[in-house]
Amino acid sequence: LRDGRSKTVKVSLGDRPEEGDLRAGSWRPTPEASPPTDDDAAMLSKFGLSASSGRELGMRGQRATGAVITRIDPDSPAAGRLQPGDRVLALDGRRIRGPADLAAGLAGASSRILLVVERGGAQVLIDVGLTDD
Repeated sequence: LRDGRSKTVKVSLGDRPEEGDLRAGSWRPTPEASPPTDDDAAMLSKFGLSASSGRELGMRGQRATGAVITRIDPDSPAAGRLQPGDRVLALDGRRIRGPADLAAGLAGASSRILLVVERGGAQVLIDVGLTDD
């Protein structure tokens, strides 16, 4: 009811922010990542990786963003640098919202990439050579 009149509204529900984000007042809604396509999976596979969105893995709030590494081939250039469970947040300064963004970043990469990864609650920089230079 508003001003004595009934009003119907449509709403979209989202994820509740994490407690720490709420306390710090730092939460802002994040744009939804594009859903990954078969081409995205093929691009990740070309680099010996598989990734999922945090949302697909049941994460909520800010933790649902990024591309979570789920598998690394032993022959991948990232083997020994990335680990399953790493959440890729940025690639060469570009924000990564999900696996589709990671695939697009890898498609445009040259011989090296610089990743910002969340691992064990901390952010780390990881430099990966993509060629055998």
